[in-house]
This record gives sequence, C-alpha cells and structure tokens, in this order.
Amino acid sequence: MTHQGELVTQAHSRIRSVNHNYRFGWIATMVVASLWTVVFAVRGVFQQLRFHTHAFDLGIFTQGTYLLSQFKEPFVTVRGLHLFADHSSYILILIAPVYALAPSAGTLIVISVIALGVSAPIAFSIARRAGAGPWLSTLTGVLVLVSPAVQWQVRDPFHPEVLVIPLALAAISLLQRDRDGWAIAAIVLALTAKEDVGLLVVPLGLAVVFLMHKRRTGYIIGAAGLAAFALNFFVLLPAWSPTGNLLYSYRYAHLGDSPIGILVGLITSPDVWFDTITDPKTIWYAVPLVFALPLRV
Repeated sequence: MTHQGELVTQAHSRIRSVNHNYRFGWIATMVVASLWTVVFAVRGVFQQLRFHTHAFDLGIFTQGTYLLSQFKEPFVTVRGLHLFADHSSYILILIAPVYALAPSAGTLIVISVIALGVSAPIAFSIARRAGAGPWLSTLTGVLVLVSPAVQWQVRDPFHPEVLVIPLALAAISLLQRDRDGWAIAAIVLALTAKEDVGLLVVPLGLAVVFLMHKRRTGYIIGAAGLAAFALNFFVLLPAWSPTGNLLYSYRYAHLGDSPIGILVGLITSPDVWFDTITDPKTIWYAVPLVFALPLRV
C-alpha cells in the first residue's frame, strides 16, 4: 500500500507540474499577444494619422462602413460601386455600430489587429487539446503572430476577411469542446466576411468529418460553405453589380464568360490551372503557407 501510495503521489505531482507549465504557457501567450496587439494597433493608428497608409482598399471599407453606420446606402465613391457589389463583406454591418462610436479609419485598423491578436491564445488552446505539450502549445500560439500571412495583414491595414482567422480558429476550438452549435455559428459568421470564404469552409468541413469524426457537424459546415459560395457568386454579387454580372469575371475569361462557364472551363481546360499551380513561383509562394499547416486537428 505504501508503494502504491507513493506512485499515486508521484502521479499527482507530475499532473500538477504539467498543469503549472500549461498555466505558465497560457500566461506567456497572453502577454505576448497583448503586447503584439498594443504595439501594432498603436503603430497602425499613428501610420494612418501621418498619412502613411498606402492601401487603396482601406478607403473603400472606411467610407462603406461609415455609410452603413449612418444607415445610408453604402455606395463607395472611392470605387464608384456599391460596397456589396465589390465584395460580399456583410460582416461590416456588424462592425458599423462600433464604427459609429469611433468614426475613423483607425477604428478598422484596431479591430483588425485585435482580431489577429486574439488568434494566438485560441491557437494555444487548440494545440493543447490536440495533445501538444505546454511549450509546443505556447510556441504554436506565438508563431501565429509571426506568420508571414498574419504579418502582412498588419501592414495591409484592413480587410474584413481578416476576421475569418479568429472565427475559424474559434470554431475548431469549440469543436474540440463538443460545442458544435457554437462552432457552426462561428463558421456562419465567418462566411459573411467575403464571398470566397466558402473555399476555406468546405475543406474545413471535410476535415471535421474525417479528422475529428463529427460527421453531422462536418457535413453541415461543408454544406454551409458551399451554399454561401453559390449564393454570393450566382445571386448576391450579380444583384448588386451595376452590369448584372460579376465584376471580376474578366480575370477568368480564358475559362468562360460566366460563373458556370468558368466552372465548366476548369474541367474542360485542365491545362490552364495545371500550368498555374505547377509554376515554380506558385510553388515557392505556397511552401511557407503549406509548411505552417497543422498535421493534426
């Protein structure tokens, strides 16, 4: 009994040590994320105040969000288009009340930085529940903030699709906790950020089915992504467009002259997209992005 008691005591001691390390890692991740958020939020606002922001799109979203906050038609004179004819950024409707309280481009910049900053502790939580140790979990959270993709979003002041990053991570974290309903809600909200978010959500749904073994939830997520993609490209974007057609379809004119024609062209002209994805520049561009993908959910 004494020997068994010693083993139990040692096991409890190890558990306390691991939990202590996890708490320390969590605190470290939160400190790094907080400092990162403050530094880049202040930097972004100062950059805007000194007229050093260079992104044309910031003007589009600033004017569009301002008009939404005033309950006016969001016709953006910077672009010469209705805001939702350019992109399906309906999530800006939810941002508009915040913008009304602080009507400035700096508000959008700060929202973007905060969204990226909170992604770090969410990534820590995902890594921990996936079985990573305290230090690997901490490293995962911190590396999110130094990812080239995330760093670029800080330099390119604001795009609504940045909000997809914390929402998608939150959905994965919620799924790990078996809070599937809230996870689906996070995904639905993410789908309002831009018309092509469905291209992320559909494979995410498949990953939920085959890696997390949540068939019903995964199929719902995948179906939501597919439905949102179709709704945006076949209904909403043409409806808002002054011509009744997709504004950027000309970029894919070599495949077809309509959304359906482009999809058909992908099948009938495989040489076009195959040459693109096998181009050395494309491969080298994708390497750091693919290398950073987690191998286990």
